[in-house]
Amino acid sequence: MNDLTCREFVEFLDDYRTGAIAPERRATFERHLSNCRHCRDYLRTYEDSIRMGRAAIGAEDQPIPDELPKALSSAILNAIRFPATNPESPTPRPRPDAGRCS
Repeated sequence: MNDLTCREFVEFLDDYRTGAIAPERRATFERHLSNCRHCRDYLRTYEDSIRMGRAAIGAEDQPIPDELPKALSSAILNAIRFPATNPESPTPRPRPDAGRCS
């Protein structure tokens, strides 16, 4: 993988964040990040969203609070488990005009 498009960056973003990619691919991602302001911004908001979501519910291993309405927790879990079947799901997507960065 020599060049990386913004779309490709987004497709492998979680693997990049968790360290689940090979070192040479990681280097390609980091080169792309160093040259692409849009992907740096996207990565920052992606990480902020994860951090805020975790802060809102506490530690990951804690049970869902009893005061959270059952319908709401079911809707959230279904959106996570079945994002393709939920057209209303706010799936992160790159800008439509995003191509290769120069």
